[in-house]
Amino acid sequence: FIVVSGPNESLLTPSHLQSISDVAKALRSTPDVDRVVALPDFVKIRPGDDSIVLEAIRDTIPQAGETSPSALRQWQESLLEDPILVPNLLSKDGQVSTILVELRGNTTDVRALGPKLNKIRDVLRTFEGTSDLRFSDSGMISLRSDFFEAILKDQKSILPVVTLLMLILMGLFFRRLHSVIIPFVAAVVPTTMIFGVMGYLGQPIDMVNNTLTTLLPAIALADAIHLLSRFHEEARKLAVPGQRLTTIQRKTAISKSLKELGAACFLTSLTTTVGFGSLYLAEMNVLRSFGLYASLGIVFSYGTVLFVLPLLLSITRGQPAPAKENEPGEGHPLISRIARFSLKHPKMVLTLTTIITLIFVFFSSKVIVNNSLTNILPYNHKVADANAIVNSKLGGIVSYEIDFQSNQELLKNPQFLQAMQKSEAWIRQNPSVRTVISPANFIAQSAHALTGVNKIPDNPGLIAQLYLLLDSHEELEQFLDFDFKRARMAIRTQDQGANIFGAFEKKLRTHLEEVYSDFPVEVELTGAAVMAYQGINNITYDLRRGLIGAFLIVALIIALEFKSIIMVFISLVA
Repeated sequence: FIVVSGPNESLLTPSHLQSISDVAKALRSTPDVDRVVALPDFVKIRPGDDSIVLEAIRDTIPQAGETSPSALRQWQESLLEDPILVPNLLSKDGQVSTILVELRGNTTDVRALGPKLNKIRDVLRTFEGTSDLRFSDSGMISLRSDFFEAILKDQKSILPVVTLLMLILMGLFFRRLHSVIIPFVAAVVPTTMIFGVMGYLGQPIDMVNNTLTTLLPAIALADAIHLLSRFHEEARKLAVPGQRLTTIQRKTAISKSLKELGAACFLTSLTTTVGFGSLYLAEMNVLRSFGLYASLGIVFSYGTVLFVLPLLLSITRGQPAPAKENEPGEGHPLISRIARFSLKHPKMVLTLTTIITLIFVFFSSKVIVNNSLTNILPYNHKVADANAIVNSKLGGIVSYEIDFQSNQELLKNPQFLQAMQKSEAWIRQNPSVRTVISPANFIAQSAHALTGVNKIPDNPGLIAQLYLLLDSHEELEQFLDFDFKRARMAIRTQDQGANIFGAFEKKLRTHLEEVYSDFPVEVELTGAAVMAYQGINNITYDLRRGLIGAFLIVALIIALEFKSIIMVFISLVA
């Protein structure tokens, strides 16, 4: 959707329509654009001599000498009363319009959308300000593309900053060059390896697995810090601070560190791997892919700690870091006091902890899971602003598509078209619905132009005649196969989140079963938004199931390792 808005005045003027027509013409010549529908191209159905007349809006503009204020106002009012035009292409006040653009090729590949959208945006920039009009792209395609680009942009800017802060903190904490380099290697190696595997297998980066770029380094860094801290503790037992370690001392410190931490890191890595691996049982491919590569990344991370870091430690001739009185860790005064207080007052601490936890559990139960497609971009984003206009003044950003398919010429059947009209009336009762279009709209409007009655004719012959008169109507071709066996109904709504969307979808499916069960027709509810919301909701449900499964498997591993129910309880609570 290209949103067209002006300076708080009607777009239904010759100059504004000419500007919109020029933009539409430029868009049609843009590569990757398959079809463009703009306000001047919209075909109106009006009465003629014993027939109906199809005219594009640009051909109905009052000519020179007929542009008196009253004539222009009458022409504008006739357009604003068109139920197919408003609010599908034009707002009720006539101040906002939209240009519909269909792209060629596969629009599900988010990586390919960016270049296509950039070409369209280049065209829009050249017309910005023409006749004081503003042009902004909106819709699901723009939303998905910009969201993906925003994620990549954030990672490119945030990841280097986080890495730099990590290196600075490691340097301040250990005061040793090798204690900066080794954690950095620990974070980079498994991440590089996992993306190497993804590249070899042709696995693209999507909106879920891109989080591996921050998740894996964080997990790997934690194990590296444990190993380094333990190494320096063992080194201080073998050499005084400031004294270089001998080869034997280094190997002894490394060996003792691995002996103490190897099993513990293995257990944490195993449980983490199991936790992520449980997502492979999900139904959604994006979650299964994420679970698989996250688990593999944890294996690479543990392998790095087990094989690479000891080698790096073995070649360093650095001195052990001196213990500092204010260094967080065992023996720190504040931590020691907290520990002593907890041990001295166990019942009070447990009681307070339980009460506080229950309070948080109570409020967490009130959390509403309600994903929204149009809220994934910042409110001040240009596409988000344009989407808000489409939701409030035009046809709405979210669409349902109802596909009707029969082995008979059912679209000539008056009862079937009347059932369609009944469905439209029922659908419009939903507050979030902005517009509904189907072949029944066109037949009813044509009948009104021909007979003065805005309803589906009971005469099949008259319906066939109306179809013949509408044969050149390009918009009708988007809703009907002219073998009269297949058609679609398009419903556009505001995006009010997954919960409202899902509730209406459930009612709509029930309605469709009730209304069309007596007709020889297959009715399928589909559309990009239906698929998108099903995917988002399935991710939420799969994550919930995966979390439960991960808890059970981790509990089993801990029980087998420690052979203690108390340890299972303590581990899961932690």
